[in-house]
Amino acid sequence: MPAYLPDITDFEYVALAPWPSIDCPQQDWIMAYHSVETWLNTQVGPHWVRWAWSTVGSQTSRDCCVRFRYAPDRTLFLLRWAG
Repeated sequence: MPAYLPDITDFEYVALAPWPSIDCPQQDWIMAYHSVETWLNTQVGPHWVRWAWSTVGSQTSRDCCVRFRYAPDRTLFLLRWAG
């Protein structure tokens, strides 16, 4: 997973959610990553423009951490993925 790069983005809204469970042997982390990234790009907007991956605040590898430019995008993400 790409790390958050503060010199590229200054997104202040951070969200943590569990990675989705995917039933796909040996590819579960790839499919989970792809599922979240695809959803973000279609529902929130382009990567590095409206959102960016982050490691800030993540306590375990089970946490998906994303930074957002706008608070409503963070709220939408949490409604969908914080399950």
